[in-house]
Amino acid sequence: MPLSPFSSLLGTNHTPDEAQLKELGAYLVAPTEELTILDAEIEKLVAKRAALQADIAAHRALMSPIRRAPIDVLQHIFRLTLADDRNCVMDACESPILLGRVCSAWRRLAYNTPRLWSRLHVYLPNTTQGGFGHETEVSFAVRIQRRKVAVAWWLDKSGSCPLSISFHSNDRTTIFQDFVNLLARYRQRWQDIVIGNTASTVLKTLRDVTAGELPLLRSLAVADAVDSFADDLHVLALMGPPGGAVPQILPAGVGPNVFFLPPAEETTRWETADILRAPRLTSISLRCQNFTLLDLPVQWDSLTRINLDWKAMPMSFGLVESADVYISTSEMLALLSRCPNLLVLHVLVKDSAQPPPGAVFSHSQLRQLHLGQADTRPESVLHRVSARLALPALQHIQIDAVQAVSYDPQSPNIITLATHLESVDIWPRMFAPGDLALLIRSLPPSVSSIVIFSLMSPIQHPADGPFEQPTPHFGDPLLAALCSDGNGHVPVPALESFEVQSDAQFSDHALLSFLEMRIGMGKLRRVEISYVQNVSRFLHLPSPDARETTPEEIARLKALVDGVVPGLTVVLKRPRKKTRTVRNGGGTVGFSPWTGSGENEPPSDVELLFNDLM
Repeated sequence: MPLSPFSSLLGTNHTPDEAQLKELGAYLVAPTEELTILDAEIEKLVAKRAALQADIAAHRALMSPIRRAPIDVLQHIFRLTLADDRNCVMDACESPILLGRVCSAWRRLAYNTPRLWSRLHVYLPNTTQGGFGHETEVSFAVRIQRRKVAVAWWLDKSGSCPLSISFHSNDRTTIFQDFVNLLARYRQRWQDIVIGNTASTVLKTLRDVTAGELPLLRSLAVADAVDSFADDLHVLALMGPPGGAVPQILPAGVGPNVFFLPPAEETTRWETADILRAPRLTSISLRCQNFTLLDLPVQWDSLTRINLDWKAMPMSFGLVESADVYISTSEMLALLSRCPNLLVLHVLVKDSAQPPPGAVFSHSQLRQLHLGQADTRPESVLHRVSARLALPALQHIQIDAVQAVSYDPQSPNIITLATHLESVDIWPRMFAPGDLALLIRSLPPSVSSIVIFSLMSPIQHPADGPFEQPTPHFGDPLLAALCSDGNGHVPVPALESFEVQSDAQFSDHALLSFLEMRIGMGKLRRVEISYVQNVSRFLHLPSPDARETTPEEIARLKALVDGVVPGLTVVLKRPRKKTRTVRNGGGTVGFSPWTGSGENEPPSDVELLFNDLM
C-alpha cells in the first residue's frame, strides 16, 4: 500500500482546504475499491466456513453417544428428568411432555415408557365464581373438556404401572365429580393419592369404591379448605329459615338471584369409607372434620405414617388455611398404642384441661414427630406429652404453638431425652427468646440439624403502603446459645446444618463469632440465615448496644460466604420489605396446571397441555 501524501496530517486537528479535499477524494478511490473486494472475499469465506461448520456438526451429531445409548439406559435418563418431590404437572415445558418435543425418536420412546406417565398432578379451578358472562362460561367449558381429555390421554399411557395422583380443586359441581369419576376408572392401579381442598366432596363421590378395588393403594391424603360460605350457611340454618331452606352458590355465568333449595343431605363421614380398608394402606393424611379418629376403619397395626397437621400435608396442597383437626393428649397416646409400627406422626394437640396422670407409654418405633399445640394453655404441649410418653427411637421433631408457652429446662422432655435425635425444627412463636435459647442449649449431643422457621408480621408503612416487614423475635443470645459456655462445653457438638428462616436480629460480629467457632469444631457443613442487622425501634439508628463491626471482620464474614472454607456453604440473607399480593376476587379463572402442586407457579399462566395440538 503506497504511502499517503497526507500521512503527516493524520491524527491532527488540521482543516483541509478545497484543493486538499479534492486530493483526498482522489486518493481514497483506490483503497475504497480494494476494501470492497476484500469484504466480498471475506463474506464468501464466512459463508464457506458456516457451511463447513454445519456439515461437520451434522456428521458429528451422528456420532453422539446419546444416539447409541441402549433403550433401557435412555429410559432411565428420562425418568431422572422428572421432579422427585412432587407429581408431574401437565405443562409442555416440563418432563415428560418436554421430552417428546426434542425429536420424533425421543417422542416415540417417551410415549411408550409407561413409568414416565405414572405420576400426575391435576388442578381443577372453581366453576362457581359467577359474573363471567356467557362467552367466558363457554370458553371455560371448552378448557375443562380439554383438561379431561388430557388427563385421560396421560393416564392411558401409564400402562399397568401403579399410579401416584394429586388432585387439587376448589370446585363442588358435577364437573368436579366428572373428574373424580375419571380418576376412579384407574383405581385398580392407585398407589399414592392426594386430594386437596375437597376431601368431604370426594368422599361422597367415592363412597361406592370398595377396598377390594384398591389392591395397590398405600397412601391416602385428603384435605378440606376453610369454607366461610358453608360456615355462614350453617349459622343461617341454626336460625331456622322456613322449611329449613338456605341459599345456594350460583354457578358461573348465572346472574344475581336468590333462590332456595331443600336442606343439604347428611354429611358422609370417613368412618363409613371402605377406601380406608385397602389391604396395603400404610399412610393416611386427613385434614377434614367429618371423622372421629379412633373410629376410622383402618388396619392400625399396618400404619407407618399418620398426618393430621395441614402444615405437613403432602405438597401443602397450595392451601393458605384449611379446617383444623385436633386431638387431645389422651387421644394421641391411645393412637400410638394402636399403631405399634408407626414411624411418622403429625398432630395438633388441643387439651381443654390438664391431661390426667398415668403410666408412661413407650413407643419404640416412632422416628418422626410433628407436634403442634392448638390450645392457649400456658403450659407447653411438649411437657404435657412428655409426662406420659417416651420415644427412644425419635430422630426428627418439629414443634409449634399458636402462642408463646412456658418452658421448664429442668423438666426432662421427649426432646432432651431422645438419645438418637438428629434434627429439630422449631416455630419461634412457641417460645420466649430466652426459653428458645435454653431449649437449644439442652438439645441432645446427637442433633446435627436445627431449623427455625419464619415468623413474619404484616405492618402498614405510611409511605409505601402495605408490605411484609420482618419482626425480629430473637437475636445474638440465640447464637451465643450455640457457642461455648466458657467452661469448655459446647451445646450440640455434632451440628452440621443450621437454618434460620425467621427474620432474627443478629449482629455481624455475633454471626462471625458463631461461624468461626463452629468451623473450628470441623462439623459444620451448611448455614443459611435470614436476618436483619441490629437496629433500634426507629430503624434508621444503630442499636446503642451493638458493637460496630470492623472492616477486617466484614472481610472475614464475606470470605466465609464466598466459600473460603471447603465443604461449607454459608448463605446470609438480609431481607427487604416485600409488597403484599392482594388477592383479586374477580377477573378470569386461573387455569395454571401448577396450582396445588407445591411448586411456585410460573410468572404467567402456562398454556394447558395440548392447546397447540388440539
